[in-house]
Amino acid sequence: MVDDAQRRLKLCMPEGMTLVRAIGESPLSEVFLVAKDDGLLFALKVMRESVAKDPRIVERWNRETKTLVELEHTNLVHCFGSCEIEGRPALILEYISGGSLRDQ
Repeated sequence: MVDDAQRRLKLCMPEGMTLVRAIGESPLSEVFLVAKDDGLLFALKVMRESVAKDPRIVERWNRETKTLVELEHTNLVHCFGSCEIEGRPALILEYISGGSLRDQ
């Protein structure tokens, strides 16, 4: 994500959260490291603007979000909820340091 877009994103953070840096991307989303006011770190997964215009993709994202919020297992990344960033759906996820699964 370019610097201008990151500056815009900083202004749209959920209350009590601060953007730290970009940590990953996929064809559908961008993932950022965010910090809560109390210092806890989370991964914020934001749908890309280009795909957020497709109602079918947004609906699938929303179904998957609902399922992910309901699931709890030690082998799954925990989802703390969802929000909207610049009109795009986003997930607030457990941050696990150590690089991506692909890197591992």
